[in-house]
Amino acid sequence: MRGLCDTSAHFHMRDPGECSEECAGSGHAPAGLDRGDSSGGRKGTYRSLWFRGKPVTYFCAGKQYDRGHRYFAASSKGKLYIYDGTSFDLIKEIDFHSDVDNLRYDTANKRVYVGYGEDETGAIGTVDATTNERLDEEYKLGAHPESFQLETSGSNIYANLPDLKQIAVINRSTRAISRWPLTLQMNFPMALDEADHRLFVGTRTPARLAVFDTNSGHMIAALPCVQDTDDLYYDVVRKRIYVAGGEGFIGVFQQKDADHYQLLSKIRSALGARTAGYFGKGRKSADRFYLAVPARAGRGAEVWIYTVQD
Repeated sequence: MRGLCDTSAHFHMRDPGECSEECAGSGHAPAGLDRGDSSGGRKGTYRSLWFRGKPVTYFCAGKQYDRGHRYFAASSKGKLYIYDGTSFDLIKEIDFHSDVDNLRYDTANKRVYVGYGEDETGAIGTVDATTNERLDEEYKLGAHPESFQLETSGSNIYANLPDLKQIAVINRSTRAISRWPLTLQMNFPMALDEADHRLFVGTRTPARLAVFDTNSGHMIAALPCVQDTDDLYYDVVRKRIYVAGGEGFIGVFQQKDADHYQLLSKIRSALGARTAGYFGKGRKSADRFYLAVPARAGRGAEVWIYTVQD
């Protein structure tokens, strides 16, 4: 997995039923996650996607349209690379000019949303996933967007803007942009509980899991959290939030109801391991939490795979 595990990269997971790898679990972690053998316990075929040794964000927009699998990879060099999902041949590159970071795929409209830019050039742009062409739909934000989430039953995009200490709310129907000011700082990761109208945001200063009401923009909870977080995910089946922290722990929070949360477990991982990926549908064979562990003395970079436990 050399060249893939970097603390500044992100994972975005598609349905594991479309992937070939399996995880043979061994060992046990407290409440919530069970880590598989990171060296030899995995089975199946692994195919790495990396570009000129640079960390990339990528996901597969596969089985969504007749033309088949394609991978969309983001580069800090400002390029969006589109690869054939079978051969991994480069199909096209689109120049956004500065720091292409997070990507999101709108399945219904077959559009890829691209966070890019620095300072006043920060924006979210769009690409037609059926033609691989950049679209005119673009939302200028005035700062680099970190994690952002798309509503599936509504038209909103929620975007973290840590440089402005804000969350931007973009209405894709009207193109209007509203902003929620924050008292917490360094808001990088984000996840959405659309059914309960709750937005989960990880902050670093101080280290908190903040919960917002998406109807009002009000913060309804702020729980002490793992430090140096860069990725968090919401488990809609178990009503849990998983937060990867660079301090060397994964935080697991339980949603008791829409307004009440508690820390379920704090699981030891590895120093600097703040990049993660999760996709689960409640099937025990499918629930996997992927943690990117950076290279350290005597060991190369690794991906640790956890099985989510009930």
